[in-house]
Amino acid sequence: MKTAGKIILALFVAAVLAFADSAVERGGAAYERGDYQEAVKQYSIAIKESPKNPHRYAMRGVAYSQLGKYSSAITDFNQAIKLGYSDAFAHFSRGFAYDRSGDYATAITDYTQAIKLNPSEAIYYASRGLAYQQLSEHSRAIADFDQAIRLDPSQAHVYGLREYSTRALQAQYALQYPPHYNGGATSDPRIELLQKQIEDRRAREREDREDKRLREFGRCLNGGLCW
Repeated sequence: MKTAGKIILALFVAAVLAFADSAVERGGAAYERGDYQEAVKQYSIAIKESPKNPHRYAMRGVAYSQLGKYSSAITDFNQAIKLGYSDAFAHFSRGFAYDRSGDYATAITDYTQAIKLNPSEAIYYASRGLAYQQLSEHSRAIADFDQAIRLDPSQAHVYGLREYSTRALQAQYALQYPPHYNGGATSDPRIELLQKQIEDRRAREREDREDKRLREFGRCLNGGLCW
């Protein structure tokens, strides 16, 4: 996901401030300006200065991920976790690297651990949902996208991902039960249930949008200016 790098950095800033020194600060500055190669160089210096500090491996792992060097990133995240940095961010970051390497099953394991440690981050569910989607496990993908949307309804791209998995799941059912599936009309209760869930979800989303419009209109009236 395009915004994952920025989100990773934002989640990590608070954790590294206490460990900042000149090399770490230079690495952070290089990362923020998009010079990930220089960030790796500076974090490598920081690691040589303090090879038992897990946060420095994690920071270098993030920079490696931005360079597309996912194998190196995974090695650094493994070391960070081994040295005791095993919070939700560490597992999410390693999962992201596995995900981008195409190892979706292992990515799901790390995303699941991240969710256990911090169940309130929408991006964890969205990322796991996308990994499930890559494995054509669309029922699980839809459940994760639903939770991501509940936690952060503003992520428009997650709605699109959910819609894709919904349509893919319908197609799977159509192939699996062709005698019962005829242009959307079905006598199979499993497909009928899926279609009802889709319709109910869309109805709830329409109601939510209408409620939002009404609240905005109410604020407009109270403020005495509507346009």
